[in-house]
Formats: sequence, C-alpha cells, structure tokens
Amino acid sequence: MRHYPFAFGVLLMASVAITSAQDAYRCGPDGSTFQQMPCAKGEAIDVGDRRSAKQRREAEGIAKREARLAKRLERERLKREAAIVPATATGINGQPIPQAASTPSASKGKTKSKRKNAVAKPFTARVPKPAKQ
Repeated sequence: MRHYPFAFGVLLMASVAITSAQDAYRCGPDGSTFQQMPCAKGEAIDVGDRRSAKQRREAEGIAKREARLAKRLERERLKREAAIVPATATGINGQPIPQAASTPSASKGKTKSKRKNAVAKPFTARVPKPAKQ
C-alpha cells in the first residue's frame, strides 16, 4: 500500500479520540510516569484534544504535505543512488587491477556432475612482482 503515512495519521487521530474518553494519571515521585489506572499520590490529567477543528485540519494538511515531500525526496534519493558508479578495485599501489582476459563460461562443455566432484584449489598468496617502469 502507498497510503501508509495517511493511514497512520488517521489511525493516530482515531486513537487520540478514543484516548480522550479515558482517564490518565500522572504518577511516580517526579510525575514523569503516566498510566490509565489511579495510583497513590497520582493526579488525574485531561488528555483530550484541545485543538479546534481548524487547527486539526491545518495539522492534517501539514502531515499530508510532509508525506508528499518525503515521497519526492525518496524518489530523488533512489535516482541518485542508481546513478552511482561503483568504485573499481585497486592494488596496494593505487593502480587499477587489470581485468582477466577471459572469464570461463559455464556452457563450455562442463556439466554439473563434474563441478560437484571438482576439488577446489587452495588459496596461495604471492607477493606481486614490481611493475616495470
């Protein structure tokens, strides 16, 4: 679905409307804990939406504009990322590593059964010869 931000906003607004019908209490020694059940030394607080209908419409309009902007920015970012050319591998000296003259093709007479039975050669590291100048 493409309407997640809008659906989320509607869900959020619905939850605020539902929450406004419930009581909430500020609890804890510093009053930083909120819960729906009364607590010792807790005070009841009003959690209703005090905004006017005009303020709610303005907030919804802002949320919709920001959602459109976010989608546009994402499209632009994806275009930029698709245009990035990956870096080529270089040797220790910073020179590009030459590509192999030819790459083996899977269709040159090899069968799957031969590949399954093939033993991988162990890796051997060698010091490269100095480049001719």
